[in-house]
Formats: sequence, structure tokens, C-alpha cells
Amino acid sequence: KLVSINLPSTIETIGGYAFYGNDLRLFDFKKLKQLKVIERSAFTHNKIISVDFSENKELTKIGYDSFFGNEISTLILTGADKLEEIDDWSFQENNLRENYVIADLPNLKRLGLGSFYESGLLGISFSNLPNLETIDRYSFYGNSITSLEISNLPKLNSIGYFAFNSNNISSVILKNLPLLKDIGAYSFAQMRIKTLTLQNLPSLKNINDYAFYRNGMTNLVFDNVPNMEYFGDYSFSSNSIPEFDFFFFSNLKTIAAHT
Repeated sequence: KLVSINLPSTIETIGGYAFYGNDLRLFDFKKLKQLKVIERSAFTHNKIISVDFSENKELTKIGYDSFFGNEISTLILTGADKLEEIDDWSFQENNLRENYVIADLPNLKRLGLGSFYESGLLGISFSNLPNLETIDRYSFYGNSITSLEISNLPKLNSIGYFAFNSNNISSVILKNLPLLKDIGAYSFAQMRIKTLTLQNLPSLKNINDYAFYRNGMTNLVFDNVPNMEYFGDYSFSSNSIPEFDFFFFSNLKTIAAHT
């Protein structure tokens, strides 16, 4: 099995399964200044401890499953200015034992299905992502995140089902998200969320089934969320919210079973 490799600076694509199942521990991406695409499973099941894309100004895609099952404790994405997609399961099962910030990626559109699934995160925040549209299903499932604020993402339109499930989150703020339409099923269920603030979400229509189920929630704030249409089955069931006023939702169509 390979323990080290040295690639020429002319590389533009690292193909699918290129280095799958080796014992690589260190890999220098900085010198690959022409790198555009890392394809699926390119580095899956190695022992890589650090990934730095800060000099990869041409990189547009980190492919499906590409770094799954490594030992990554340091990940630098900022600087990859053309990056558009972190594809499904890209960084699943790593050791990112930090409060991680995804920031300053002006072209990032999608955080894929399970992209940071069980990757060891202690926290996650988002900053200066003007084109991010989707936080997909299971994106941050099974980490150790304790609080969460998602705000000021002008193009975010959906948070997928189970996106933040199975963390230790006690507080959630979703704020200033003008295009957010859907909060997915089970996306924030069965954790420890005591306080939930939904503020300035003018496009939000659907809080889907079990979205905030069984948190022991005591404090729920809706502020300028004028277009709600659907509260899904069990969406707020098994909490301890003392009172809630539906009167201000002038477009509300469905309050589903066991809401």
C-alpha cells in the first residue's frame, strides 16, 4: 500500500478511486494549483490527517465519498474560491474535533448528502457563503455540535432531512434567510434544543414531519415568518412549549397530526 505520493503541479483532475484504500497520511494539495476536480472515492480509506485547499484556486468540486474514512483533524477550505460543491459523504467519518467554520467560499452552492456525517465536529458555523443553496440530507448528522446559528445566507433554500440530527444541540437560531422554504423532516429531532429562534424567514412555508420532535424545548420564537403553510406530523411534538399562537400565520393551510 502507498504511504506517500508526489504528483506534478500540472494535475487538473484526480480521478475516481485513484488512491482508494492506501495508507497515505500526508498529502500536499497546495502545489496542485491547477487542480479542478477530485472525483469520487479518490482518497477513501486512507490515514490522511490534514487537508489544505487554500491554494487550490481552480478547484470546483470535491467528489462523492472522496475523503471518507480518513483521520482528518485539520481541514482548510477557505481560499478555494471557485469551489461549487462538496459532494455526498465527502468527509464522512473523520476526526474534525473542532468548532469548524465554513467561510469565504463565494461560489459554494451545495453541501451534499452526509458531507460531514459523523466527522467529529464540536461545532459548525457558516460565514460569507453568498451562493449556498442547499444544506443537504444528513449533512452534519452524528457529530457533537452543541449550538447552532444559520444566518445571513441569501440563497439558502432548503435544510434537508436529518441534516443536524443526532448532535447535542441546545440552541438553534435560523435568521435572515430570505429564500429558505423548507426545514426537512427530522432535521433537528431528538436532541436537547431548549431554545429555537426563527427570525426573518419570509419564504419559509414548510416545517416538515418530526423536524423538532422530542427536544424538551421550552422557548420557541417566530419573528417575521409570515408565509408558513404547513406544520408537519409531530413537527413540535414531545416538547415543553407552554403556549403558541397560530393566529399570525395568515397563509397557514395544514396543522398535521400530533404537531
